Amino acid sequence: MAGCLRCGEGNISPGTLRKWTEKLSNILLSPSAKQKFHEFLQSRGFDQGENLLEFWEKCEHFFNNAEKFNRSSKQGSHKEKASSGASQQRALVQEAKEIVEFADSEINFDPAEMQLCMQQ
Repeated sequence: MAGCLRCGEGNISPGTLRKWTEKLSNILLSPSAKQKFHEFLQSRGFDQGENLLEFWEKCEHFFNNAEKFNRSSKQGSHKEKASSGASQQRALVQEAKEIVEFADSEINFDPAEMQLCMQQ
């Protein structure tokens, strides 16, 4: 990605660009880096890469919601927890199902093909 972006392009400093190219997690943790990475994948026609990025974002969203649910279930009265907890839990289950459906239809989790990709 570093070779595809120039410093100053879109207000990207040399230090920021260097940080983004050190490791993938630096990209995934930065909203602006994720956007640039998404644009890069799109411009190169890497559909599978775009799908993987979207899968990551869906999982990240789910885990953030699950964390909020866990925190909120430890606070408030028992009555408040019971009424909102069941609704939040159903929403989390639905979100998890949607992630699995997305993964089944859009992501190649074929172990043999993944092994081939790793060897190349």
